[in-house]
Amino acid sequence: MRLKTLGETTMDEKKAVKWCRLAAEQGDAYAQTNLGVMLWDNLHIVNQRNQQGWGVTRDYKKAVKWFKLAAEQGDAIAQNNLGFMYDNGQGVPQDYKTAVKWYTLAAEQGEAIAQNNLGKMYDNGDGVPQDYKNMVKWSRLAAEQGDVLLDIYYASLTDKRRMRKVQRRRDIDSFNKIS
Repeated sequence: MRLKTLGETTMDEKKAVKWCRLAAEQGDAYAQTNLGVMLWDNLHIVNQRNQQGWGVTRDYKKAVKWFKLAAEQGDAIAQNNLGFMYDNGQGVPQDYKTAVKWYTLAAEQGEAIAQNNLGKMYDNGDGVPQDYKNMVKWSRLAAEQGDVLLDIYYASLTDKRRMRKVQRRRDIDSFNKIS
């Protein structure tokens, strides 16, 4: 299936969806992930006026269905996307523990966005106990893959962690002066 490449002026979105759906229904994990993305929207592929993305109406529940089928076959992108759906309550009830499960499976396969998402879960204590060591571990792994935005996020997390230590030290010093 070929969607649209640089320089092309037309794309038959309905045909792309048709062929993708046929492959997805036959169990192709890559097609299942792509169909999930088409149904989910991912912002940059949706015409915001009419809620249409890739010739299909946005449908989070159907996106979850396709992501789950691909994720259960080990597709790391689908696992990350499914984690995101649970993390944000899109098409499923919000469930941080389930989000962490899917992020972890994808992160362990080296999926940088999943590593970053898992680092955020540890930073916020969503679905897991708050754990700065794991936050740094996963965020660093994501940043080391060369994505500038993930690198900036990792830097901001480590700065935030340093600020927390400084604040704790100040709080302890203030307490000691009062005592």
